[in-house]
Amino acid sequence: MAEQSPRTSRLSVLIVEDNIDSADTPARFLQLADRFDVRVANDGMAGLQATTAQPPDAILCDIGLPKMDRFQLARDLASALPRKPLLIALTVYGHSYAEEPALKAGFDHYLIKPADPSAIEELMRCHFQTPPPCG
Repeated sequence: MAEQSPRTSRLSVLIVEDNIDSADTPARFLQLADRFDVRVANDGMAGLQATTAQPPDAILCDIGLPKMDRFQLARDLASALPRKPLLIALTVYGHSYAEEPALKAGFDHYLIKPADPSAIEELMRCHFQTPPPCG
């Protein structure tokens, strides 16, 4: 069997965050890494529309979005897309009682804001590298 090499193409990332400053830090960091094409949507509906129009590889999503249940975007994505993107919840809800429902709703990871941008990049690197080197 041929050995698979790590993914070398650029990853598309959508950041869904209603606070422009909170979206700016990870967006700039990922753009500087020069391995990511980054878009930003400022509410859940715009995030869902952006995702269905051009499905991203990964979504960083605030779970405290206006006009949408905290986990509705994750559930909508799971039913609307043929391939589920990597979903990373970014939140100020640091309590463990909020993490479990987020993961059950379809998020793959749960990070407390302000999330370390290098940790975000590492999660994506580990998820998309074949075979995954990280646990």
